[in-house]
Amino acid sequence: MLTNEIRNDWTRAYQRPEALKAGFDWYRALERAAQRNARPVRIDTPILYLRGDASGRDIDDYVEGLRKAGAANLGSRLISGSGEFLPVEAPAPTCEALRAFRAELGHAA
Repeated sequence: MLTNEIRNDWTRAYQRPEALKAGFDWYRALERAAQRNARPVRIDTPILYLRGDASGRDIDDYVEGLRKAGAANLGSRLISGSGEFLPVEAPAPTCEALRAFRAELGHAA
């Protein structure tokens, strides 16, 4: 639930016409991106998908979706004790996962 303070901040932020236009343009771009991304395209770039375990959702569901979207070189790791803001909520395990991924790619840690 939004507090009145947050609602007022958002209202002030969008009072300028250029800010309102930018917000609408963002949503229009999301729809176009979704249409463009509806067709899978093979992605060979190495990808590491990190997710916190606070939601209780199975990471494999997300990994499968990324693979179906074309991610051919995909690794994943669940970071315990964190939610959606891994670098803030679990900085050490996040850095550890990134270092391990970098090492897997053959780069010095």
